[in-house]
Amino acid sequence: MHGQSAYSGASTLNDLNGNASSQDTLATLSSDTGGKAFFDSNDFSGIFSQVQKDSSVYYVLGFTSSNPAKDGKFRHLKVTINRPDLKLDFRSGYYAGRDFIHLDRADREQQLEDELAAQLPRVDVPVYAGESYFRKDESHYYLAVSLIIPGSQIPFITEKDKDNATIDIIGQALESGKFPVGRLRDTVKIAVESSRAVRRKNVQYNTGFLLAPGNYHLKFVIRENQAGRMGSFETDVRIPDLRKSPLKMSSVVLSSLRVPATSKKAAGNPLVRDQMELVPNITHVFTPDQHLYLQYEVYDAAKGKNSAQLVPTPAVAQTEGTKSPEPAKPARDSIRVLTSIEFSKAQRKSTSPCPSSPMKSPHPIAKPSSSRLMSRCNP
Repeated sequence: MHGQSAYSGASTLNDLNGNASSQDTLATLSSDTGGKAFFDSNDFSGIFSQVQKDSSVYYVLGFTSSNPAKDGKFRHLKVTINRPDLKLDFRSGYYAGRDFIHLDRADREQQLEDELAAQLPRVDVPVYAGESYFRKDESHYYLAVSLIIPGSQIPFITEKDKDNATIDIIGQALESGKFPVGRLRDTVKIAVESSRAVRRKNVQYNTGFLLAPGNYHLKFVIRENQAGRMGSFETDVRIPDLRKSPLKMSSVVLSSLRVPATSKKAAGNPLVRDQMELVPNITHVFTPDQHLYLQYEVYDAAKGKNSAQLVPTPAVAQTEGTKSPEPAKPARDSIRVLTSIEFSKAQRKSTSPCPSSPMKSPHPIAKPSSSRLMSRCNP
């Protein structure tokens, strides 16, 4: 006690109010669970005798609700008997479970957050992922990530001759598996004329993180918003420090499709060139009627004195029967970047319709610029 509260009784009153508040919480908890609370007694012998008497002979009753709705509402319970010599102790009610349809927006977001932090993965919906890295500057890399969901796992709803579906995606990148350095949250809307084409194919979502060299743990959670089924994918990624590597090059991305890029994705994405985005092929499976695109970058290939005039330009290897563009005349203080592609099958070189000559960068590159090379051929 301090101040005037010791003389006015305010301190004692505050203690009594605090004690009463804690007792109200305990009384409510015991009442809601069908129990009993005992307060303000230092003699536990009488309490234990009462507990022993109440639990000596008893019946346990159970029931199955006739209301199958999982709406999360409170349902009242009342038990009556026709014998006055029996005592009843029962809960006043319970909260029904809630399914995905009855979850509000806040609960749905919390569900994604809980699953992202969970130790055990969800496997209701299969998810596949692939990643590749590209250098942005001396100490930062763009980690391109692609998520694939089988179209057969996405339920569609029909509205005005269109099938619609939405997918929630949440993910994060943890440095050394502990410290968050990147985060993703997005909702993808899928609207097609007929969902049959989607069910026979895959739905792919492309994103990326700007990271420094190091070891990272990636985790992504997806949820289809019709039935609320979820799936997750986790993987470890290592981004090397190319300053310590003798061969400075990016990952090799294989693709069979190029699509117009949106302005949101085009910023900083190395897979976007001339408003066209290269869609990575995660499974590395191609059909004979598809083109095979390969893209990778080579860094610090030569030291140049006039680097401002040396703009990196992609070199494109054309298919047979087309004329290759004339390469630009190189500067005196630079060299060309040569690269070739070889296909192997069962550890033996396999023939392909790709050009046999090495691809050449039409412009020399100077440190610290990079050359982006892209090849197209029929597998």
